[in-house]
Amino acid sequence: MSNNFFNKNCPYFVEGKCKSVPCKYKYHIKCNKNVSCFNFECCYGHSISQDMRRLFKEITDEHKNPEYEKAKNKCFYSINCFNPNCNKEHLILLEAMQFINHILKESISYENANSLYNIQFKNKSPVIESLNEPIDAKLENDLLNLTEEEEAGTYIRNDREDLKSNLLQELMASQNNINELSKKIYNKDIEIQGLLNERKYLESKMYQNRARVHQLTMNIMNLGSF
Repeated sequence: MSNNFFNKNCPYFVEGKCKSVPCKYKYHIKCNKNVSCFNFECCYGHSISQDMRRLFKEITDEHKNPEYEKAKNKCFYSINCFNPNCNKEHLILLEAMQFINHILKESISYENANSLYNIQFKNKSPVIESLNEPIDAKLENDLLNLTEEEEAGTYIRNDREDLKSNLLQELMASQNNINELSKKIYNKDIEIQGLLNERKYLESKMYQNRARVHQLTMNIMNLGSF
C-alpha cells in the first residue's frame, strides 16, 4: 500500500459519500446494520448520512412495533423491508416503514425527509425558505415596515394595518396549501410504491408458473417417448 493512503476507515464512506477513485483511505468496511445503525460513533460504512440515521432513529422510537421484541421470526431488514409479502416481524409499524422506504427509494435529502416527516406524522407546517427573488424581498420589507415604521395619521396607519392583515392571511393560506399538497404528493408516492411492489409480486408468480409449464411440458414429452 502506498504511503499516500491513510491506514484507517474512510470517513466519507461512513456517510455514504465516498466516490473517489482511488480513495486515499484504506478501509471501506460496510456496517451490517447500515440504515438501521443507531450507533452514531460507528466507523463503518453506511449508505446514508448520520443525520438521516438520526431521523430514522426518531421514527423508530416513535413508531415501534410492540410485537417485535418477543418475536422469534424477526426480519433482517428491521426498518426498511421492501418485500410486501414478508411475514416476519419488523421493528417499526408498517406506515413508518413505508415512509422510510419512500425516502430511500427516491433518494430524498435529509432536509426534505425531515420536513415530510413533520408534515405526515406530526402535522407541522413546513418551514418556508426564501427563494431570493425580488418579489419576496419586497414582501419581506413591506411586512417589516408595517411593524417597525411609525405612520403619521390614523388613516394611513389603518390602511397599513389592513394591508398587513391581508398579506398575513395570504401567507397563511399559501402555507396551508403547501402543507396539503405535500401530503397529497407523499400519499401518491406511497400508492405508486405499493403498485410497483404488487407488480413485482405478480411478475414473480408469472415466472414461477412459466417454469412449471416448462417442467410439465418436458415431463409429458418424456412420457411420450416410451
